[in-house]
Amino acid sequence: MLYGPFCAQCGEKRIDRADYSLRPVGREIIDELSPVDSKILRTLRALLTKPGLLSQNYFEHGRSRYTKPLALFVALNVVFFFVQPYTGLLRYSYAQYTNPSSQAGARRAQLVASKLANTHDNPQTYQARFDLTLQQQKKTMLIFSVPLLAAVMLVLYAGSGRYYAEHLVFSIHVYAFLLIFMAFVVTAAFSLLFFVLSHAGSAAQRMVAMLETETTLVVVVNGGLAAYIALGLRRAYRDRPLVATIRAIVLSIAVLVILVAYRDALFYLTLWMT
Repeated sequence: MLYGPFCAQCGEKRIDRADYSLRPVGREIIDELSPVDSKILRTLRALLTKPGLLSQNYFEHGRSRYTKPLALFVALNVVFFFVQPYTGLLRYSYAQYTNPSSQAGARRAQLVASKLANTHDNPQTYQARFDLTLQQQKKTMLIFSVPLLAAVMLVLYAGSGRYYAEHLVFSIHVYAFLLIFMAFVVTAAFSLLFFVLSHAGSAAQRMVAMLETETTLVVVVNGGLAAYIALGLRRAYRDRPLVATIRAIVLSIAVLVILVAYRDALFYLTLWMT
């Protein structure tokens, strides 16, 4: 017969005398009365402070302690629907896609012109319809990106005996961190920095202009993401430090490449739908 602090059949913790003291009882009451599921809070805390712990826990033991990856993935898609405009991600529009200053923009503008010649739509009306459809389609980024990142991991860990489903779990946690990192950490840090620099006189305006570029955002996000992934791989996959660092750099670059590929695919999908 198995015996331990947790039940071998249901996974619940066995009650002992310490559980009847004031602190555990109070914590349990707060958890029960809290409007937010304590499992969600526990999951978010582990996600942000202990990279790779959620994946490791799902791989090895204690799955009931944290929100399951599939449920987290669904919740992320719902949250992303509302916070996407504030993350700095996917700030694309009809005007940016068809900007003739670049070769790609001129080519897209020709495609749109050919379509309008056939449909006889008013250009302004079509632009408004395109942007509205585009905004709705942006919400599918996670559905597109997570499986692709897991596929990259499958290649990086070829011959390791790891299953694709394991990489899928880790990828969900990576994108969960990315959304939180961009929506709150990066946005808050940049807002505070812009506020300080705006009161620093004209000499700081050049720095403000530099910080507002997409390149700066990419560098900051990519650096933070690479560090997070490296720590996560050390814990969840037990990679050696150098191996984890190399794989993390490859995966953080893969996230950017996938984002660019998604941006292009988004244009053609929206063009087809409108």
